[in-house]
Amino acid sequence: MTSYHCIPPPAKKAKCETSWRSWRGDLKASNGKRFGLQDLLPGFTLRLEHREGGAVSTHRGEERILLFRSDKPGAIAKIIYSSEIDDQTSLQSSVAELQKNNIAHARIHVLDVKSQYRGRDLGGLLFSEAITHLRSKYCDNDGNDDDEFNVNSPLKSEYKQKQLYDVNCSLEAEEDVTRHGKLIDFYTRLGCHVASKRVQYMNDNDFVYRKVPMQITLKAAATTSKNRKRSSLMCKAPFLPVQLVGDAGKLTVKSFRGGSEAGIKFDWLISQADDGIMFSTTHGHVLYASPSGDVVILSPDDQTSDSIESWSIFDPIHISDEIDDREENSPRSLWELRSCHGTFLTADPVSKYFSCTKLPSFWQANGSDLRLACVSDTPPRRHHYLQCWKLQTHDYVLSMRSRFLNFSLGKATLFEALGWIHAFPAYPFHAWSSD
Repeated sequence: MTSYHCIPPPAKKAKCETSWRSWRGDLKASNGKRFGLQDLLPGFTLRLEHREGGAVSTHRGEERILLFRSDKPGAIAKIIYSSEIDDQTSLQSSVAELQKNNIAHARIHVLDVKSQYRGRDLGGLLFSEAITHLRSKYCDNDGNDDDEFNVNSPLKSEYKQKQLYDVNCSLEAEEDVTRHGKLIDFYTRLGCHVASKRVQYMNDNDFVYRKVPMQITLKAAATTSKNRKRSSLMCKAPFLPVQLVGDAGKLTVKSFRGGSEAGIKFDWLISQADDGIMFSTTHGHVLYASPSGDVVILSPDDQTSDSIESWSIFDPIHISDEIDDREENSPRSLWELRSCHGTFLTADPVSKYFSCTKLPSFWQANGSDLRLACVSDTPPRRHHYLQCWKLQTHDYVLSMRSRFLNFSLGKATLFEALGWIHAFPAYPFHAWSSD
């Protein structure tokens, strides 16, 4: 190729008509409105309700935990269980044996989730809530047993030392051929084990069921604990199951004790808090943002301090623009999730880890799918393409074709063309700009 020495001048950094600072200015001028769960994921919410006994109870000491939708009557999921204390040993024991823990027996009779709500581990949530209640009722002497389940509980100063019990909780995993092994794995992940090799088979016309006896043992606390126990969702703010994903799919979270939890499947819940929202799992793990920018997950056993409870709160901030303002609660709307440290929750596209950065990161909230996706989309990028869409008329496309497709701008050798590429730096649409 012949060179015509038509090297273009070095490219100047392109300026967006609307820089990130102007977006931040619009954000601060939103009259201080605080957004919550219903703004982030509009529609319905879920709540848990605990009931004891009643006319519908069929077992001694029966209790029920029901899951309700805010916009529909009737429970969408439930767990029914009963418990009682074995007093036989205490009647024939010596004084020394009376100081030892007795045995309480519990049994889970029903765990049912309606078919359209399966796949979010709501059954695991109900099971964890029931186990939390049994621990608080029989195994823990931390001065607040059942106060999250009974709104009419007495003051903490009125509590006295109570007798602690080990709890043997039994159940039967009933599954058909189509779900062979699935229920066993489900209860095993929740801490249960097969209690006996004796399996009962039943024939129901076209299907064959098997009942596998399983059991979980809860040990009584050795001493009075002042640590903060697993926070129950009973009688608290509404919540929703949610999927947290990134551009590359499922996200990975670091464990508080080191390592990653990539091999563990977490089903996330998003719940309303006093100062924002918080993320937890159906098994009681909570997402925390540290001041250093690390985002870790704490198991119920690690949640022992109230001083870092604010680290689990994220303030949702809505970023409005001309694209999502056309339709209220658009699934394309962008959000920021700001921690109490002033950093922003993000997902690394390479490592797929949660983290917090000083630069804003944006999430798309889809209420119909109950999904939060960390995206590379930013307000400046949207504004740029919005302006392009306004200019892309039929006449504009014809003029661009006549300008560039006749290849009359000049000629160059291959190496000269490569040099031109380096002379034109690329500036992706980050969430900030130097201007």
